[in-house]
This record gives sequence, C-alpha cells and structure tokens, in this order.
Amino acid sequence: MYFCSRKIVGIPPGDTTTTKTIDNNQIKLSKMPKLKTKSGAKKRFKLTGTGKIKRKGAFKSHILTKKETKQKRNLTQTSYVAEVDKKSVLRQLALK
Repeated sequence: MYFCSRKIVGIPPGDTTTTKTIDNNQIKLSKMPKLKTKSGAKKRFKLTGTGKIKRKGAFKSHILTKKETKQKRNLTQTSYVAEVDKKSVLRQLALK
C-alpha cells in the first residue's frame, strides 16, 4: 500500500477516491485517521518539559477520616508515571 500526498497525484480535496492510475500504475491512497485523546487520560496526566508524565496519587479523594494527617499530606504530592507505564499513557494521550 502506498501513501501519497493529494497534491502530487492531483486529486481535489473533496474527492474521496481511494485509487489513482499514473503511468499505468495503480496507486492506493489512504487518509490516515486522526488519533483521539482519551478524555480520562487528559484529565489525569500532564506532560512536563523534560518529557516525564506527572500524575496525582491515589487514595486522596474520599474516606479520609480514618487516614492519618501525615499520610494525607504525603498523598498530596504529585509523582511521575513509571517507565513501564509510559508507553501506555502516551498512547492514551495520542502522542505516540
């Protein structure tokens, strides 16, 4: 399968033709789909300038009465996504 620019082949932008014949050669055209960002991921992760992915710690949203003050304070800090999970998160954010 070949991917080509519409300008090279000369197909108008509104045309949905998937094949084009040039010099007796059949060329298949394919419009690559845009990747959508997972809406849950864009709310939970932020990309830093150095390429790391920031995330919020779990266990800080409810049932806080039984947790010690020190534990709640430590859960407030943001942390980074582990290297093994980085590929999955980047795919969810449609960056890779």
